[in-house]
Formats: sequence, structure tokens, C-alpha cells
Amino acid sequence: MKKILLILFVLFGYNSFSQTIELIVSGGFNSSTQTLRSDGATQIGVSFNTIGGKQYQVDAYPGYHIKGLIGISKQLSNKTQLKLTSGLGYSSQGATVVSVNKTRITNNLNYIQIPILINFSFYKISFLFGPQISLLNNVNTNTKNSTILSLNALGNNPDFSYKEEDFSDRDNGFVFGLEYKIYNKISASVKYITSLKNISLLDKETWKNKTFEISVNYTLMNFKLNDKSIK
Repeated sequence: MKKILLILFVLFGYNSFSQTIELIVSGGFNSSTQTLRSDGATQIGVSFNTIGGKQYQVDAYPGYHIKGLIGISKQLSNKTQLKLTSGLGYSSQGATVVSVNKTRITNNLNYIQIPILINFSFYKISFLFGPQISLLNNVNTNTKNSTILSLNALGNNPDFSYKEEDFSDRDNGFVFGLEYKIYNKISASVKYITSLKNISLLDKETWKNKTFEISVNYTLMNFKLNDKSIK
């Protein structure tokens, strides 16, 4: 990553082509889930989602995100552009964990996001990637017991519930995705974000976030450094 940042510094410092600063708002839909692993829970090379060694089904959680971003772009040629984007965002994400007796534990994690993304554009299509720091704001958990009497009679009600103190207050992740320019100041993007490290503070448990983001992006203003114009 240090080498990439050095290359960007050289490129953005070279003035053969114009540079532009953009103010961007972005928002959209999340579909997120989690991988849950207990140490020693893998059997015959197969990994299951487990908590405390017990298997759970993990369903996606529908959420949303909104971001305010600053982009610094450099026109490399008539067809290509390089942009560095960062800012602040808010994301509502999580997962729904389902036990063997169909008890559903919905876990909603709300994060403040700080992405640092490199965006390489060719015509209207862009490829973007980079790290993202997510700071945990709060955790909301809702448990819905099964209404099927025969399943409740099994006596396998989960003895686990999520608590905010179970989670690290920071999730270091990596982002990659695609963006398409729809119109002059409007674009749409699809991104995949995955945790790089364990977000669980529980002993012998490894949890990681995985999120798909579908966003609509609008450029509020752009400022060209070479001609001092605002659009």
C-alpha cells in the first residue's frame, strides 16, 4: 500500500494533465452477512458458521449507507482518469443468525466508515479498490423465537445472544468494486467490503463482516485546479 501511495503522489504532483477536486454525496442499499467460526469447529475439511461450537445458519441483513466524499482526480489521457477518494460515511449492516430450532437472532451493527479508495476510469467504467476503516457506533440485537411447537420442544434454544462488548470497536476492511458514469454528475457503483481481521472479542471465536453495497453517487461540485473554475 505504501508503494501505491507513493506512485499516486508522483502522478498527482505531475502537472501535464489537469487535476480536479470533487465534492460527492453517495447513498444506497447494503446486503451484509458475517462469517462465524469457533476454533476447532471444522469437520473433515468443511467449515460451518458456528458460535460456541454450535452450528448456525447465517442470513443476509438488508441495510443502507450514506457518505460524504472528497475526490481528487487526474486526467491521464483523453480516455483514462485516476482518482483518490476519501471521506466519512454511515453504514447500517449486520446478519441474522438462525439456530437449529429456527430461533432468529438479528444483529445490526452501525459503523462510521472512513474509506480511502483508488479509482481508475476508462471511458465511463471505473474499477475501484482500497482500505476502509469502520468505527463501531452501536449494536442492536433482536431475538425472535420459533413459533413451531415441535421445534421448541427439542430443547435446543440457543444459549447465546449478541452484546455490544462482544465486538471490536474497529473493523479494518478492504473494498473493491465497479462504478459506471450514468450522466454528467451521476454515477452508480457496486462494491464488496470484507473484514481483514477478527471483529470478535470473545475467546476462540472469529467473526468477519462481508457487505455488498449498491450506491448512487452525485457530484455536488467540482473544482479544476488548473483553471480555477467551479462547476
